[in-house]
Amino acid sequence: MIEAAALFVLGLVILLVGAEGLVRGASSIAARSSISPLVIGLTIVAFGTSTPELVIALTAIFDQSTDIGIGNIIGSNIANILFALGIAAVMGTLAVGQSTIKKEIPFLVTASAVLFIMSFDTLLGRSVNVIDRLDGALLLTLFALFMWYVYKLSQKPAPIGTKLFQALRFTPKSYPYLISLPMTAAGLIGLMVGATFTVDGAEILARAAGVPELVVGLTVVAVGTSLPELATTVVAVYRRKSDLAVGNIVGSNIFNILWVVGVTSVVSPIAISETLLLNIGIAVLAPIVLLAALVTGKLRLNRLAGVVFLILYALYVFYLMASG
Repeated sequence: MIEAAALFVLGLVILLVGAEGLVRGASSIAARSSISPLVIGLTIVAFGTSTPELVIALTAIFDQSTDIGIGNIIGSNIANILFALGIAAVMGTLAVGQSTIKKEIPFLVTASAVLFIMSFDTLLGRSVNVIDRLDGALLLTLFALFMWYVYKLSQKPAPIGTKLFQALRFTPKSYPYLISLPMTAAGLIGLMVGATFTVDGAEILARAAGVPELVVGLTVVAVGTSLPELATTVVAVYRRKSDLAVGNIVGSNIFNILWVVGVTSVVSPIAISETLLLNIGIAVLAPIVLLAALVTGKLRLNRLAGVVFLILYALYVFYLMASG
């Protein structure tokens, strides 16, 4: 049990360090190739924030642990909103712009709802629920449309507080090729090794504790792979960039659904159990709760809302443990 926990934690550390190395190295290479910071942000950095979830999902599928892989994605989206934004709001009031509640969050709700509908194949008379390759292709198409929207948004003067795209715009640090190339390669290797350790450790922990792999994926693995989003959100709040804090979470969740689930299901169709279907439904409700809190709070997420979010997440975890 102790060895499995150590393997899991070591895997997460290697995974997160690998993702950071990949983003820094690849960004440096792109910058030295005269690629604009915005393009780097829209590709390398944005993909990099969802890389842990993607690598975990693909590794889990090839390791015949689909519940950990897909559970990690859905659990990360729930944790990002209720846990990460809950902590951020407790630290200080989060303010957002009109565009966030009129466009970005509704887009996230729509993407989550599309995933839920795709997962509910029994409504169409099928014997099992599955996200197949055709569903994955549709998710990737929606992802391309989202990227186009963010790019177009960045071409216009954004009103104060409506800067989702700024979460994807940054000035990358430039390293010599002798540093950036090995850094990128080491990052990729770290991602693969870290994902393998994390999945293997989670499997052993689940068996030893008698907890279903899906519950482990929805909670422990999900929170672990959400650490980059949590760290980014906390830093954004500390620097009084609350619009970027919310934009980071909303953008990350959209990436997880459209990009990570899209790629994963194209590689291999994903079987959806009734328990997982219920959790996808919760992932649909989470951004709706966020939207309602922002509307009633007049575009602000205050400390009370943050406490409520954390209580809701605690109740969600308790429910998973009790039902598992």
